[in-house]
Amino acid sequence: MAMEKHGLHQRLQEYCECYSGTDPKEELTRLSLAGPSSDVMGDAEEVAIKLLGLMVLYGLRENASQVELWRDQYEQTRLQVQGLGKYQLPAPGPKLVDKVFKVMRAVTHLEGERAREPLSLGLGRDSLSLDVEFDRSGPWEILRISLPRV
Repeated sequence: MAMEKHGLHQRLQEYCECYSGTDPKEELTRLSLAGPSSDVMGDAEEVAIKLLGLMVLYGLRENASQVELWRDQYEQTRLQVQGLGKYQLPAPGPKLVDKVFKVMRAVTHLEGERAREPLSLGLGRDSLSLDVEFDRSGPWEILRISLPRV
């Protein structure tokens, strides 16, 4: 009997809870460098959902205002964190970034070059309100997750 997959939003919440006791920076780096091969089944969608959850957790842990994933038409990517300053973490490859964008668009139902939507994540007994934005800035397409100050 095959396991039924939960919806993307629910799976994102589950990964946030699952990884809440880990070092999100270490896990982000591992997933970014290994890509889909970091998943036992090689499932790029699962890795994309994990990456999104870890981006949120890392941003919260660092008290960042935003975590951004950037890509351009030349397959350049970057993972940027905005807190007390701006800095970058190792970015996933272009195929995984593409999957992350698709997953977050499916979760939020956002379309178009510029779109913004609040997203609520239920984490245990708490709820977390995020602001998810897709933006095109010159050659770059940006997925921006704005985080609450905790």
